[in-house]
Amino acid sequence: MKKVYHTRKTRVKRYGTELPTRYYENKRHRIKPLFLSPGEYARAIRSFVVVCVDALIVNRSKRTVFLAKRQAKPAQGIWWYIGGRVLAGETFERSIVRCFERETSLSVPMIRFEPANAQDFFWGMRQQRPQNAGLHSLGFVFSLELTEPERRAVARSLDPHEYHVKSGLREFSRRELVRENVHPAVIETYDRIFS
Repeated sequence: MKKVYHTRKTRVKRYGTELPTRYYENKRHRIKPLFLSPGEYARAIRSFVVVCVDALIVNRSKRTVFLAKRQAKPAQGIWWYIGGRVLAGETFERSIVRCFERETSLSVPMIRFEPANAQDFFWGMRQQRPQNAGLHSLGFVFSLELTEPERRAVARSLDPHEYHVKSGLREFSRRELVRENVHPAVIETYDRIFS
């Protein structure tokens, strides 16, 4: 018997970037995420690539981006996106909404997140023990334009386990990203959004 696969092609967004095509063998099947103990999770991430979604807050009219300083590994101590891990059975779009709200306490509708970039990371350190075992992650970055009141709310409510809350959100032009030696992945995403 021939299998039929259902697809859902992500529409090309305003800025030309799109998510991968999604294929469903059975559209009714649901995968329920399994939460592992810290030891099991540490073993799992030594065996598999962790898929993440991140949001880069932008001000399109000023051509600036807003970053938060990371508290947790990886990327500890550097200005970074806001995001987290994709759960099994979760779409990228649902994941970015969930992660952004968890990290900032701000609920933003899915339609406001625009796909911007996909990046592959090999981190030397990770938050889970053994920390020096490193982490391989694949990140899908979305751009998100917020109003001034929304940005202030995000700056006040960043997750203290993930970000240096005293630093809040910092606005960067491209020149400032380079001058402050911000991670090249962020600069690449900036260039994709504003090119």
